Amino acid sequence: MCARPRVSRAPQACLFIYIFRNYFKFFRDYFKHMEELGMSARRFFTLAAALLAILTAAPAIADDFNPPWWRGLEGTTFQEWTFDQPGNAPNNVNNPYGTPLLLTQGQWVPPGQLISPDLSFVIPNRRVLDPYKFIRVQATYSVPRDVTPELQILLEAEPQGGVGWQVVDSGMMQGQDPAQPTWHSWWDVVMKPNPYIEWIRLGAVPGADWPIYWDQVVIDTWCQPIPEPMSMTLAGLGLAGVIGGRRLRKR
Repeated sequence: MCARPRVSRAPQACLFIYIFRNYFKFFRDYFKHMEELGMSARRFFTLAAALLAILTAAPAIADDFNPPWWRGLEGTTFQEWTFDQPGNAPNNVNNPYGTPLLLTQGQWVPPGQLISPDLSFVIPNRRVLDPYKFIRVQATYSVPRDVTPELQILLEAEPQGGVGWQVVDSGMMQGQDPAQPTWHSWWDVVMKPNPYIEWIRLGAVPGADWPIYWDQVVIDTWCQPIPEPMSMTLAGLGLAGVIGGRRLRKR
């Protein structure tokens, strides 16, 4: 059995650059979805500028290397599995809509790994057909040296009829310890409309039969409760952002 890898942290400046790049891609990809909800470009980028000011304050847990900026807002859920002990319940959770569970029965290895070719999760959510749901999934894991570390993600939803999903962004990077190769992967998913429950499967690419040593999985979801979902976020960032948006509109 391979021991749980310990990933050394990148310097703070490099980490900030990595987060900044990924959040820029997030805004770029999601802007087209905001346009469908009637949000103006000026308002969107006013919000983006305000959010950049608080990126460094985003909470992070263990290998929670790429937390979404919207974590903790109304309509969000958070669940984290660290596999420190056997069991299917998350080690850390903030989900007011129900109890998320790991459905896979893998082989648990102390001090904190689960060995399985794939993992499946069920995430209960807001039981309102809001226009959108945003999902970010992060995984920290290792694989045998002679195989590809690339993973795939699959989603199912309840109710199934009319619910579509799309991976709008993703990324993968290697840990800092070459003696124990560890990988970090993440996916941004949009579901339309918001389902009550989603099933999320992570696993190796089709045809793979090798084990995956899972260290951590973090799943965040955000249901959009109003036609202009970002407007409430903007108000929550403070009066300065609102005033800035009004001045731009007047010009």
